[in-house]
Amino acid sequence: MAKGTRMLLLLLAVSMISAYVLAGCNNQQGADGEGIKIVFYRAGGLIAGQNDAAVKEAIEEKFYKDTGIKIDLEVKLCLNEDINTKLDLAIAGGEQIDAIFNYVGSTSGLDRFVNEDGYFTNLTDIVKKYGSALKEKIPQIAFDTCTYNGELFAIPCVRQENCYGILIRKDWLDDANLEIPTTIEEFETALAAFRDRDSKIVPMVGFHWDMDRVILPGAYNCVQASYFYQEEDGTLMPGFLNPNYKTVLETEYRWVKEGLWDVDNGSRTEASCDNLFIGGRAGVYIQYPEVTHLIEIARKCKAANPEAEFEIIGPLAGPDGYASFQKANAAFSGVLIPSTSKNAEIVVQYFNWLVSDPANYELAMYGRVGQEWVDSGEGLMGIPEGAEDILATSSLYSKAYAYECVTVSDRIMDTYTEQELQWIKNVRSYPTHGDAREGMFWPDQDSEIARKYAQASDEFKNSILSPARNGLLDTSKKFDAAVESFIMANQEHLDWMNEYYQENKPE
Repeated sequence: MAKGTRMLLLLLAVSMISAYVLAGCNNQQGADGEGIKIVFYRAGGLIAGQNDAAVKEAIEEKFYKDTGIKIDLEVKLCLNEDINTKLDLAIAGGEQIDAIFNYVGSTSGLDRFVNEDGYFTNLTDIVKKYGSALKEKIPQIAFDTCTYNGELFAIPCVRQENCYGILIRKDWLDDANLEIPTTIEEFETALAAFRDRDSKIVPMVGFHWDMDRVILPGAYNCVQASYFYQEEDGTLMPGFLNPNYKTVLETEYRWVKEGLWDVDNGSRTEASCDNLFIGGRAGVYIQYPEVTHLIEIARKCKAANPEAEFEIIGPLAGPDGYASFQKANAAFSGVLIPSTSKNAEIVVQYFNWLVSDPANYELAMYGRVGQEWVDSGEGLMGIPEGAEDILATSSLYSKAYAYECVTVSDRIMDTYTEQELQWIKNVRSYPTHGDAREGMFWPDQDSEIARKYAQASDEFKNSILSPARNGLLDTSKKFDAAVESFIMANQEHLDWMNEYYQENKPE
C-alpha cells in the first residue's frame, strides 16, 4: 500500500475513533461485569489450540486478582504475509486495535508505523510509570532497538541470542575415520569424504544466508553480508564490504565447484533441503540452524535411517583462530500499541504483570500447569497424560496471549534425550558475533540518495556475491575493485549512516 494511501486510511481511522469517543462510547467495563476489551493483532502463523479459551479465562482471572483490573482479551492470529493487509483494513474500518505483535527492523513489520505514519503510542513515560518489571527483565539494548528520537514505540520481546549449531552425520565421519571437525580445514576434509561416498550425495545442504550464520564469516573474522561491522577507526560499514568477506566468497565458490556444498543453495526449497538430509543424501544440514530445528531434523533422519548417528557441533575455527556463530538480536520482535488505542496503560500493565512473576509468564506462554503442560523440574516441561493423541493433529494451547521474554522463563520439553539436552546446553555457550547496528532503530530514508544506495547494494550482491555462491565465478578476484567503486559511488549515504550512527548508537 502506498504511503499516501496508508496515511489517508490512518486519518480516516482517527476521525472515526474521535467521533466514537465524542459520542460517549468509551470502552469501559460494562454494567454486566464484563472486562475492558483488549484487542491484539499478532503475526507469526500461530494456530489456535483447543484449550485457548480456558487459558484466556485463567489469565484474565489471575490478572484481575493481582491488579484489580478486569480485562477481556481478544487475539487475532495472522500469517506473516497477511497481517499488514488485515491491519490496513482494520485501521480503515476504525476497528479497535490495542497491540500489534510483529517484527522489528523490517519495513514490513513494526517499522512501517514509525517510518510512515507515526501510528504508535510513545511508551516512554507509560513504561516508566507501570513497567518496573519490564525494565528489570528486558535488557537495555532491546529497549534501544525499539526507540526512535527518544520515543519508545514498542515493548521488545526477548529471545535466546545463542541458538545456532551445525548438524552433521557422526556415522559418516566414523566411516571415514574422521574426528568431529573443529576447524574449517577439518570440516572441508569431512565434506570431501561425504562427497566421495556416493555420486548422489550432496555433502552439505543449506542456504547461503545460513552459511553466513554458522560457518564462514565467523571463521574469517567478519559478519554476514546483511549485517554491519565497525572498522578499526570506528567507521560503520555494510558487512558485504568487509575485506575478509572476500575469503568467504572465494571459499564458497570453491566449495560449490568441488561439489562440497549444494549448488542450489539459494534456490532450493526448504522441503527439498529437509528431504535430502532425511533421505540420507546429505551429511551436513544448516538450513535454519536453530538447535531445536536441527534436533527435529535429526529425529526424522533417524526414523528413516535407524543406523544414523549425529552431532550438533560448534563454530569452526579459521586459520587465524577466529570461531563464532551469528548472534540472534535479542529484540527480534516487539509489541506496538497504536496511537488510536485508549488502553495503552492497561496493555503495558498487562505485559508488566506477565514478566513480574514466572507463574504469570508460564501461564500465558505454556498454559495451565497440569492441563496444557506439566512441570518436570529442572527447567523442563512435559506433556499432560492423555494429550499425545491431541497433539498429533492439533495443539492444546497456541501461546496467543504470551509475550516472549526468555529472561523470565525458557523451559525445554522433557521429551529431549540426554544427548539432545546437551546439544541445547552447548549451543547456549558458543561464542557469537553480532550486528554493529543492534540496539538502534534505523529510519526509512525517502530520498534519491537512499534509493541509489539500495540499488547499488542489490547490484553488488548480484554481481559479486551471487556468482560466487552459485559456483559461476570466483568474484574474489574483482572484490577489492568492486568495494572501492561502491564506496566512491555511495559516499554520501555512507556519511549520513555514520553520522546517524555516532549520534544514536547505544552506550
